[in-house]
Amino acid sequence: MSLADTGSTPAPQPALESEPWRHRYSRGLLRLDAVVIALAVSFAHWVSSDGARFSDYTMMSVAVGVVWLAALTVNHARSPRVVGEGVEEYRRLITATVSVLGCAAMASVLLKFGIARDYLMVAVPLGFAGLVGARWLARRAYWSSSDAR
Repeated sequence: MSLADTGSTPAPQPALESEPWRHRYSRGLLRLDAVVIALAVSFAHWVSSDGARFSDYTMMSVAVGVVWLAALTVNHARSPRVVGEGVEEYRRLITATVSVLGCAAMASVLLKFGIARDYLMVAVPLGFAGLVGARWLARRAYWSSSDAR
């Protein structure tokens, strides 16, 4: 007797069971990266902005955050091929972060938008350290969980 004869369909498999762990982990890293970058640019915004230029720094913080997330995507920093594979994942974080710094500096010069050096000196190192630390913690949390066993 086949499934067609009984009129029933097999129960669908949950996505978490059928999907490789690296893909789930990569999606989680996207959310983690977004939180870390948002915290870094928010802190830099708070430290660097004065009352007169608050809205300029708000727009700049949003732009830097979006560009940073895009740079991580373009550099495949969350690719299932590199997550959990040692230094390659971190090398891609460095490449994306340096790209953001370069883009911000070029935009500042070309658009004559005075991005304060103290803003970049806070956002970029803090964001990079946060990304590295968050990835390290995520890796440790995954390997200590029951999914890894």
